[in-house]
Amino acid sequence: MNLYKQYAQIKKDLELLQDEESILRDAILQDMRDKKVIKEKFEFGQFTVGCRKSYIYSTKIKDMEDKVKIAKIKEVEKGKAKFKETNYVVYKPATLE
Repeated sequence: MNLYKQYAQIKKDLELLQDEESILRDAILQDMRDKKVIKEKFEFGQFTVGCRKSYIYSTKIKDMEDKVKIAKIKEVEKGKAKFKETNYVVYKPATLE
């Protein structure tokens, strides 16, 4: 199998695995909630329920963020902002027509 075809196959496999992982993760989280546990240990590894905080800010802060976005755009336009370029591969699977 050539290099490009192998890459395409791996991308396809990863997408399917990520979908399956998401379903399993939700089921495991629900199972642990039902059992009222935050940690499950097995011979192959350990699962822990994590918690991530997210904040909803006031309109004042959102307005400040908008001002920062505008200031960044202006710096780019004026040539004051420095940039870094990174090369990467973009793969788009063929569509069946």
